[in-house]
Amino acid sequence: MTPETAILALSHPVAIIANRDFKLPDDGFLQLFPFAEVPGPIENPDGTSVRVVQILDAPAADALLTAFRAEAAQPNFGGKLVDFEHFSLDPSKESRAAMWIEEMQKRADGVYVRPRITNSGEAALKGGDYRFLSPVLEFASRTYRTGERVRPIGLHSAGLTNDPRAKGGRPISNRNGPAAAGNNQPEPTMKNVNKELGLAEDAPEASTVAEVQTIKNRATTLQSQVTALTKERDTLLTAQIERDLDDHKDVIADREAVKAQLVANRAGTLVVLGGLKKPAKKDPPARITNRDGATPPEADPAASAEETAADKSRAAKIANRASELRKTTPSLTRSQAFQKAQDELTA
Repeated sequence: MTPETAILALSHPVAIIANRDFKLPDDGFLQLFPFAEVPGPIENPDGTSVRVVQILDAPAADALLTAFRAEAAQPNFGGKLVDFEHFSLDPSKESRAAMWIEEMQKRADGVYVRPRITNSGEAALKGGDYRFLSPVLEFASRTYRTGERVRPIGLHSAGLTNDPRAKGGRPISNRNGPAAAGNNQPEPTMKNVNKELGLAEDAPEASTVAEVQTIKNRATTLQSQVTALTKERDTLLTAQIERDLDDHKDVIADREAVKAQLVANRAGTLVVLGGLKKPAKKDPPARITNRDGATPPEADPAASAEETAADKSRAAKIANRASELRKTTPSLTRSQAFQKAQDELTA
């Protein structure tokens, strides 16, 4: 409860409505009110009273839980008063406590509280003097109109009663036996999910959904950025590889095959390409002076095959030596190993 709400509640300009009805489940939680729409009188700041419809639903429960837990977190919180028949609202009557509410919980069928029962309250309950709980709810301080639909913003107090205003609630004690199976099961919570999201464990569903949507939006944005960066990287790499192919075109026999190697391992492929020799220029054919009996000189296939075999052998030696260097010195990158192997074989 905020300081403004507390002051208004004590001085009574905050609208207060007494709802009544409750039941004691086996786990010690009492139903503060069931989800319902309850007509009742509300007092305006000028002292006039009008009848409104109280909307007691899940959003109303979330508002009460937020206000209660904020107040419970304050130092020296002693609990919310549960008196007898709301006598504490009448200055001429006693304000003896029957219980002190120390915990509040939203469930599927309404709002529940777990109180610490006083000696007076225990005697009244065990003796059967009282069987219902009636909350006093707080509303925003403003002027209300007859028939207006309103939701509470906090819990002022509660009282033991046998005349509940909100019909259909659970009695504190049940002479017909224990509650039906399943009635006392709390509503499933999202505590673990909220914890992972960085929210309070008791954060309302709306906050959880909002945080999940924020994460989804952030993921969508990041995915778009990754896609754009990947496309830009591929474009730059393709352009660089085309320049590499142009720079070494004199020693490349199969451009597409070398292009694939550059894509897979550009650094290593460049080292190999750098070690290949450019084809030697052939001398121009000898001038033939006697055309009648002359024949074209035959090509020397042995020399050409020898040169090609030498280039392949040297490239293989560089690759093998680079593999050995990487095994003995794992810290070397592939390109560093190729360069070192080439230097060794050239020396």
